[in-house]
Amino acid sequence: MKSLALRDIAAQCASLDKIPNPEKLLALNIAQTRFGDAQAPILIRFPNQNKLIIMETSITDATIQSLMQMKSLKLIAMTQTDVTAGVVQRLRQALPDCTIK
Repeated sequence: MKSLALRDIAAQCASLDKIPNPEKLLALNIAQTRFGDAQAPILIRFPNQNKLIIMETSITDATIQSLMQMKSLKLIAMTQTDVTAGVVQRLRQALPDCTIK
């Protein structure tokens, strides 16, 4: 599986840790889900992911620590979250080849 979209579902996204072959996942769309800071560490299970859509979730600045470890990311879309502008700037510095919206 190269791409997974869980957009606009009521799931907790806890099942992300059960995805087989996580190294094969390249794109993940979890916009408009119940995904939040508690689930963020699960994202590092996908070492080759290059696209992450986490718009309209309950993430905050706490999630950014996990994202900073994901050096393969080329696009992060995280509008309408509670991540502050200063932390977004730190994320841009940590992932200079990544477009962050």
